[in-house]
Amino acid sequence: MDESYHPNPLIRRMNKVQNYVNTYSQNTRTFYFDVILSTVKCPRCGGRLKMTGQSQCQCQCGLILDPTIEFQLSPCCNSPLIHKTFHYACLVCGKTVASRFIFNERIFDKEYFKEMMQSCRERKKQKLEKMKKLLAGSRSDPLELIDPPELNELPGLSEDLNAFLASETESGHELEINISDSFKMEFYRKHILSQLNWDPVGFSKISPLTDNRNKDRARRFVTLIFMQNENEVKIEQQNTDLLIQKVYNEAHS
Repeated sequence: MDESYHPNPLIRRMNKVQNYVNTYSQNTRTFYFDVILSTVKCPRCGGRLKMTGQSQCQCQCGLILDPTIEFQLSPCCNSPLIHKTFHYACLVCGKTVASRFIFNERIFDKEYFKEMMQSCRERKKQKLEKMKKLLAGSRSDPLELIDPPELNELPGLSEDLNAFLASETESGHELEINISDSFKMEFYRKHILSQLNWDPVGFSKISPLTDNRNKDRARRFVTLIFMQNENEVKIEQQNTDLLIQKVYNEAHS
C-alpha cells in the first residue's frame, strides 16, 4: 500500500517528513560541493569542476580527477595524501586525514579491494597446492600382493576370528574356524563386489560360496580386511554385525 494513502495520519506525515529530509540532505550536499569546488580550478584548463562521484570530479574539458589527492594536503606534514582502503593518509607519516571532498560518505577503494581479494584467493590456492604435494609425498607405497597371503603365518588369527565371529550351530556348540586350507582371495573379492552397491550392506547379508559356513565366513571376513586396505570398501561395526560399503575412487570411475 502507498504510504501517502495510509489510513494512519501519523504514518502519512512521517512519509512527508522523510521526503523533506532526503530533499534537504541532497540540496545541502550540492551546495557544499559548489562552495568547496569554487576554491579550486581544473589543473588542465582552469575551468570549473563538478562533482560526479565519490571523491571524484570532472571538468568540461573532460579531465576526471580525485580532488582530495589533487588539491588537499595533510595538516600534519603539509604533504600530499594517498588513498587507502577506507580513508586517506599522509604520504610522509601515514596519519589518517579526513577528506574535505567527502560529504557524509565512507570512501571505499573498489579497485584496491578487488586486487586484495584476488591476492588472497591466489595465496589460498598456492597453500592448497602445497598441501596436496605434501600429502602426496607422505603416502606409503602401494601394497602389491604377488602371492596369496598364507593365513597360517598369522599367529592367533583363528582365535581372534572365532571371538569376533562368535556364532553357534543349531546344536548350540560354538563354531571353530579352520583356516589351514588355502583359498582364492580374488574369487571371494569378485563375489563380494557383486553383492555390494553404494548403500551399506550387512556382512551377514553377503551370500556364502561354500557349504562350510564357518570356513566361508572367515574367508569373506579376511578378504574384506584386505579390500579395506586397498580402499575398495569401508567397514563399520553395527551392534553384532558389520556394515560394508563400496568406496568410490578413480578405479570405479
